[in-house]
Amino acid sequence: MASTKAFEKRLIPLAMFIIGLYYLPYVLWGQDSTLRIHDNLDSNLAWVKILLDRGALFGAPDELIPNVMNGLPHAMIYPYYDFPLIIFKFFGMYWGYVVNKFLISLIGFWGLYLLLQKHFLPQEKDRWINVSCALLFSLLPFWSFTATVCGIPFALYAFLNIRQGEKQFHNWLIIILFAFHSSLILSGVFLLILLAMLWFWDFFKKRNMNWPFFLALSSLSLLYLLSHYPTIIAFLDSPVSHRNAFLTPDLSLRTALNKSAMFFLVGQSHAHSLHTLLILPVAAMIFYRREISSRFRRIALFLILTSLFFGLKDFGPIKHVLEIITDKIPIQLQRFHYLHPGCWYLLLALSASILVRKLKYGKLIMGTLLIAQLAYIISYHELIQYRKKDSFREFYAEKSFLQAKKLIAKAPHSYRVISVGIHPAVAQYNRFYTLDAYLPSYPLAYKEQFGRAIRGELNRDPKLRDYFDHWGSRCYAFSSEIGPELPDSPPLNINHLSFDFDQFKAMGAAYLFTYSEITASKNPSLKLLGTIPREGAKGNLYVYEIH
Repeated sequence: MASTKAFEKRLIPLAMFIIGLYYLPYVLWGQDSTLRIHDNLDSNLAWVKILLDRGALFGAPDELIPNVMNGLPHAMIYPYYDFPLIIFKFFGMYWGYVVNKFLISLIGFWGLYLLLQKHFLPQEKDRWINVSCALLFSLLPFWSFTATVCGIPFALYAFLNIRQGEKQFHNWLIIILFAFHSSLILSGVFLLILLAMLWFWDFFKKRNMNWPFFLALSSLSLLYLLSHYPTIIAFLDSPVSHRNAFLTPDLSLRTALNKSAMFFLVGQSHAHSLHTLLILPVAAMIFYRREISSRFRRIALFLILTSLFFGLKDFGPIKHVLEIITDKIPIQLQRFHYLHPGCWYLLLALSASILVRKLKYGKLIMGTLLIAQLAYIISYHELIQYRKKDSFREFYAEKSFLQAKKLIAKAPHSYRVISVGIHPAVAQYNRFYTLDAYLPSYPLAYKEQFGRAIRGELNRDPKLRDYFDHWGSRCYAFSSEIGPELPDSPPLNINHLSFDFDQFKAMGAAYLFTYSEITASKNPSLKLLGTIPREGAKGNLYVYEIH
């Protein structure tokens, strides 16, 4: 017994050591690390870099940022005032990203561990399960650099403490930090909805207002108003967004249900839970056992119902009703799925606790399964998943674009550029002023203006036309020879670009960047200004002048 307790005392230091090892490659490889590109290097980091370069991290929401689309308000570039901005300011872009990722793993670990230890599995004999599940949760491939997903258990821990009458300041501090390190529109609003339902349940069942709990809910709501002040201003006082032109097809009932089932089984890439191989079978194994708690069934029911809604939201009759709501309140109601990872690992801990007691050699079996899950999660390490992609250094190619700046030999603010086959975020990161961009919201009028310039290429590929016309968040100078998904290895040549270059010039475009040589004889509006080797990668950066 003494040896068991001694081992358990070493569990948390061991977990911290494993988290440290997980992040060691980021330190050893530095900017040669291969990071996620989609919705990360191609967007979030570039938006921060734009504000950082202008010294406008906490600028007024309506402050005009001229670097993108001939000028957009701050609120459309980065609609939050959050703590990660301070970390990027202090550590720079690459190391700021790494420090943020490390912090969200620590937030994930301590949040789930404390939640389990205090409110779900408080017995000392379950401590090893709590630590193990918290470690697994902390190493999930959380999207980008905020605590939007990993912070949910920590926030829930604080709220449940307050609900039970605890008055310690650390509970309120957790709520404050969560409000400035997470997204209201991705997960915060849905956590608030569930907590409000819990408050109403207590009120009607116990006839108790529970003012501290109500005050905590109100505090998080008000703090979100502060951290998301740019978002609110953009909603109240911005031009008509390109999102008004979104068009998604109506799904048949069968297709919608298949989508729901697939989501329940696999999850969603912005909120990875990696629950398919272990957690789902283990939870299903005990779902009908009498000894499972009502909390287990409620969590499982939440996962089932929200997964069902994820697919059915696009089923014709339901979709048209939801559109009435989203026309008034621009929120994607299916985003309850950002709460799923925490729920799956709560189920894993509760399931493990039961199976350890019911199975012969239960502790050995569950310990083996948890180690297998750890190996499975590590296989999704960012540096493993994207090892064949461009590294941070190769993606942003700062030295190559610095040479391009010298080649052009003009002040960057005096001209605009477009990129073909390259994410505009690369030029933005390197302090060029771009007409193209990837943004969650920008003026619909600008999309229509830009669309006229690329209409010839869109008309050559119906899928590309649908991608831009009915979505358009990627406002790119698309080439039909490349397609909407930019390849890791761009084609060596582009034969013809059916752009309206007069339209581009009217918008201010003077130069075009590409990693593919453009056939000069078929594109008389372009003049090759220079060829620059790509930093750390095969091929060249071609700089064309638009005339």
